Amino acid sequence: MRNRIQIRSAAVAWFRRHPTLVLSFKASLAAGLAWVVVQPLGGVANDYPYYAPLGAVIATSATLARSLRDTVQALTAIGLGAGVALLAQTPPLPQLAALVLATGVGVAVGSWHWLGRRSSWVPVTALFVLLVGDAHPWHYALGYAGLTALGALVGIAVDASVPQRAKARRDAGHGRPRRTHPARSRH
Repeated sequence: MRNRIQIRSAAVAWFRRHPTLVLSFKASLAAGLAWVVVQPLGGVANDYPYYAPLGAVIATSATLARSLRDTVQALTAIGLGAGVALLAQTPPLPQLAALVLATGVGVAVGSWHWLGRRSSWVPVTALFVLLVGDAHPWHYALGYAGLTALGALVGIAVDASVPQRAKARRDAGHGRPRRTHPARSRH
């Protein structure tokens, strides 16, 4: 019994010193589960099943709160990028003109601070919808957004079921202390 406690204690200490391994495990597990979940769905899932594991990886983070924030930011950026691309295709423009327009508008829209680290996804999604989804942009955009959201739900569920301890959370944030609002930190 004592040996089991020592082994468990040593394992917990090791994982605390290596929080990236916990995050790596969670991301791998979430991607695998998302792939399994998307396989029997059919329809658009048959065309773009790889967006489910992508969504799972997007959502997997060191903390559940960060997972939720990153997921909302990523899905918002994907939706905005798809919208920009679909609007750029509305007037009868040559593909090159639509691509230039969607890229410029996508970068401008992506500069909104509330998209955080996911801001570059706006122009990238616009380009994907225009170039990859060229023949069926609505089908592609819905598949991209929907399957990414499905995978993100799997990632969030994994994050919720495999929490990290406080030290691991701080270390996974690259050792940076949490920022506090200046007005709130005054006494």
